[in-house]
Amino acid sequence: MWEYIKYKIRAYSIQYSKRKAAARRKQEKEVLREISFLESSYYLNGSQESFDRLNDARARLETLYNYKLKGIIIRSRARWVEQGEKSTKYFLNLENRHKCINVIRKFKSETGHDVINDASILAELSHFYKKLYNNVGCFPSLILHNLHCPNRITEDVASICDLEFTVDECKASLFSFHDNKSPGSDGFTAEFYKIFWPDIAHLVL
Repeated sequence: MWEYIKYKIRAYSIQYSKRKAAARRKQEKEVLREISFLESSYYLNGSQESFDRLNDARARLETLYNYKLKGIIIRSRARWVEQGEKSTKYFLNLENRHKCINVIRKFKSETGHDVINDASILAELSHFYKKLYNNVGCFPSLILHNLHCPNRITEDVASICDLEFTVDECKASLFSFHDNKSPGSDGFTAEFYKIFWPDIAHLVL
């Protein structure tokens, strides 16, 4: 049930974000046109009214740019941001660098050759992990013997291990996460879980 709910939330969020982004782009174009018109108007008449309207339009454009910059900073995963920092180019480059880091450009095969073709890299990686996780030559009894663990745990420890996770335990673990971090592979951030925890706690457990 929870996986399906996350799927629906993700689908709705993507569509919502697209609509909001389109609306912001439209608003930005309108404000830019308004600024261009008001600059021409102020140049011609020099009135206080034109000046005030021009400053108001510029302030609205600054607000739009600040919102866009905030998104770029979050996606760039910059750990420290100085108050008032407006180096948009820096954060754009940092965001693009993170995208490049997440892509494997070159892979060294078992024969020692460099593989740079995307399809060949995927094939080599698939072969590597299939070989890594096969059960050939695996001796569980020998591995367990070398762990030097007691053969049995105590009844008290066993009873604790058999207990279900409580809501309070999960909440404490969740709220120990830093913001802008995803506690799982679903992409939902810690902030999402923190905000909606009262509503989703029974679904997560």
